[in-house]
Amino acid sequence: MSSLAEGIERLHRELVTLVGMVEPMVNRAVASLSRPDPTLLDRMHADDTVIDRHEVRIEEDCLGLLALHQPKAGDLRRIVTCLKMRGELERIADLAVNVAERAHSLYGKPAIRIPDGLSRMAAMGLEMLRDAINAYLDWDVDSAMAICGRDNEVDAINHSVIDALTAEMVGNPGRTESALQLIWASLHLERIADHTTNIAEDVVFLVTGSIVRHGRPDEAPAGEVPTGGLDESP
Repeated sequence: MSSLAEGIERLHRELVTLVGMVEPMVNRAVASLSRPDPTLLDRMHADDTVIDRHEVRIEEDCLGLLALHQPKAGDLRRIVTCLKMRGELERIADLAVNVAERAHSLYGKPAIRIPDGLSRMAAMGLEMLRDAINAYLDWDVDSAMAICGRDNEVDAINHSVIDALTAEMVGNPGRTESALQLIWASLHLERIADHTTNIAEDVVFLVTGSIVRHGRPDEAPAGEVPTGGLDESP
């Protein structure tokens, strides 16, 4: 039987591997909105199946370590963080598939201009995901808290995109179906940012033991994290 430290290190490697599978899926899905690829959807579904299996394996390993070693303090936080992050990453992969499905549904429909805000929101979501993973790798609480604050900006862009596409449907009824597909894509991208924010909050928990899910970062002074969690020893 491997030691607890070896098991935790294995979990870390498995989580990094999962990140390496999820991020390209989001990139491909976003690109497909403006550069349609008729072969992409089948590939996305196949990749999602692989991710689902890897995510289940991480969960099983987490539960095994909890049962066998009954870890405490910092070790417990590491395992719980991996358990939570693998779920967020799996959901991000699902949403990437959803975006690709929306892009695929535009084939044969009247051409419609992709709102600038949609591209900007997609770029922000990808940047937030990369930054959240870097915050996890670096144990960087300040960066993680900053990511939480950026989610509000994504929400605002999402609303502006929906308003623009609603106006497009009113002015050009023949493009209603295409506009609806883009509205759904915008909602999926907004949810990707939400799950990325959850990852950032998991990083804060990992490093400090504090749960900031309902205590938003703008409720605490800059550079401070609410206290009151598990033992803060690493």
